[in-house]
Amino acid sequence: MGDTLSFKPSKEIVIKHPASYVEQSVLDYRAQLIASGAQDLVQQINEITLKRDLNDWFTYQLVRKAANMIIPKSTDYLGYTTTKWYLMNQLGFNTTLALSKNEVLLYVQSNDQIYNL
Repeated sequence: MGDTLSFKPSKEIVIKHPASYVEQSVLDYRAQLIASGAQDLVQQINEITLKRDLNDWFTYQLVRKAANMIIPKSTDYLGYTTTKWYLMNQLGFNTTLALSKNEVLLYVQSNDQIYNL
């Protein structure tokens, strides 16, 4: 059987949800993530990734799990996606967050082969 990979922030991360689908709202949210200690999660994910030699896809799965701990996808998709954008950037990935009136898209560059998208 496989190993269970787990992590948790050293302190509770409490932040306000992004107010709207505009750049300044996302930047304000990013500032809250920085101030809240989210970097601790970045370090934990990075340690797991390096120790287990995980590819980009598995690293992204850890980021999804971490983002969902901070702001559940079911509660606030913008906040959840913005959190993934922040974490992936902090892990050194080349990411783009695209905003429109009521939508957000996260693009992550990877040289790995990605299946079933």
